[in-house]
Parts: sequence; structure tokens; C-alpha cells
Amino acid sequence: MSPAVRTAAVLLLGALLPVAALLVYWNAVPGPPLPAARTSGFVPPEIPSGTIEGNLAIVGRVEASEAGPLPDAEVRALGPGLLRAARTDGSGAFRIEGLPDETYQVVALAPLRPVTVQEGIRPGGSPLLLRMAPPYGALRPPGSRTLAKPGAVAGRLSRTDGGPLLGFIAALLLLDGKGEEFGPVEVAPAGFDGFYDFPSVPPGSYRVAVLSAKRAHDARFRFAARPVDLAAAGRATVDLSFACADLRGTVRGAGDRPAGGALVRLVLRVGDRGPCEAGLLSSGEDGSFRFLELPTGTGELEVHLPGFETLRAPVELVAGSTRQVDLRLRPAGG
Repeated sequence: MSPAVRTAAVLLLGALLPVAALLVYWNAVPGPPLPAARTSGFVPPEIPSGTIEGNLAIVGRVEASEAGPLPDAEVRALGPGLLRAARTDGSGAFRIEGLPDETYQVVALAPLRPVTVQEGIRPGGSPLLLRMAPPYGALRPPGSRTLAKPGAVAGRLSRTDGGPLLGFIAALLLLDGKGEEFGPVEVAPAGFDGFYDFPSVPPGSYRVAVLSAKRAHDARFRFAARPVDLAAAGRATVDLSFACADLRGTVRGAGDRPAGGALVRLVLRVGDRGPCEAGLLSSGEDGSFRFLELPTGTGELEVHLPGFETLRAPVELVAGSTRQVDLRLRPAGG
């Protein structure tokens, strides 16, 4: 290597050493923190009916009148434009939280038991005690429990056009000497083909009734019934055919825009029986709702949505038909 080249290499190395030392320093010493990321100005959507948050609670306990605390019962709090629910724990206790300071209807439901209702309940008050009556089949006439030579009751639940009925149960109601019902002794869901079966039934007088599986806790909500006398070791076939009614509709608000999240409640009067709740749901994002497999009768729709007046509209359901309703809400105070 010539003296000139050696001199140039020494000069280049001397220039690079300070740069390398500075890079090592920058990597060893942390710099100032980066500025916090800015949000995009996101505005949360309006909270629909049914999810309004509050800071109060309704607490209490559910008891079976014949057996003390009742676990796994459903308890609902129904207020203006709001429905919240909870289930009881092993001691029968429940707690429904996130409630605004309003007046509520509190409903306790358990399979095959009459519904228990308390009106005018305000959250934050004393604990409630809800007592539920025995199951419908718990009380039977003397001698009805004998299993000597049991028989069977079976049949098919069908639509008037012959197709099977889905989402229904057959309930076997025991009758006393006066023909009074003692509630479901047994229940059997209809299969995909509509057939049901009670394979071991003591001899006696019964009535086979058809209930909606979604509302089996309310024996008043029946669709059809037929009596049957069962002899010892006998077999009875009871086929039941009937037509349901469907109710569909839409809810619209200001500017004819779809009102999603509206609380829609349907109360029906079926035959000579008093009004009963046939359904409670929230409308979809497009404002639509539907109640299926309903008995025929007259009733009323109630629609609740914050910022709007409560709407009430009469309805009439005809067997085998679908009723379509279009509902329009009025702004509160407008």
C-alpha cells in the first residue's frame, strides 16, 4: 500500500469513529416519550331502549310456597321503555341492577308455576319477597297417584292444513269428579313430526291441552283441548289440530325513520279469559318485529322508546292469518 493510500484510510477511519460513538449513545440513552395518540372524535351511538343504564337495583328473594327458596327462577323488571331480568341463586335471591329511578312491574316465572306479579315497585327500596304457588300438577284428587295398570295417551299436534306444529307442548290435565282441572300432571313436547306421547298414565279422566312451549309457565295460554277417559292398561289417541295467528310489524319514529330498539309488548284477551302477556321484545335495527304462534283473539300493542310518547294500538288476530301493522311514534312533548 502506497503512503498516500495509507494516509487516506487513516483519515477516513478517524472521521467514522465519532459517528459510531454517537450512534451507540443514542441507542443507550432513551429519548423523550412519544406524544399520545389522538382519538378520532368517535361519538357513541344512541343507546336503544332496553339498555338504559341507571345506578339503582331491585333485590329480593323468590320462594316456593310449598318448599322454601326457589333457585333458577327468572325475575323480570318491566318499566317505561326498559326490561331487565335476572335469575335466582341457590338461596332464591336475585338482584336486578342498572335501573333508573322509575316505577316497575316485577314478574317471577318458573316452569309450570303460575306467574307471580308485584306492581308499583321502585328500585333501592326494601328487599322483595315473591312467593310462587305450587306447580300445576302438584295438587291431585285422592287416589289419583295409583299406578295400577297404567295406560298411555298419545297423538299428533298439527296445523289445519295438516302440517306439524313446532314449538308446542301437550299437557295432560287431570280432572276431578266435577270436571275441574288440576293442572298439568305431565307435559310432552311435540316432535318434528308433531307427535307426542305419555307412555305411563294412571287410569282416570283427563284433558289434553296444547300450550306454547315458550309460555308453558302460563296454563291459561292454551290453543286447544280435548277430554279423554283412560281405562286401566288402555291406550287413547288424541289428535289436535288448530290454526295459529302471526303478528308482524314495523315501528317508525321522526321523519318516518325506522325505530330500532323500541320495546314492543303484546297483551291478548283470548276467549273469556282475562288479558295475558303474549310477548315482549325489542324491534330490530330496521324497526321490524314479529310475534309467532299466537292464539286468536283481541288485544293491544304497547310500544316504548325514550324520547317518544308511549304508543298503544288495538290488534285483532284471526286464525290461520298473518296480521301486518305499521306503527308511528310521536316525539314526547310534541
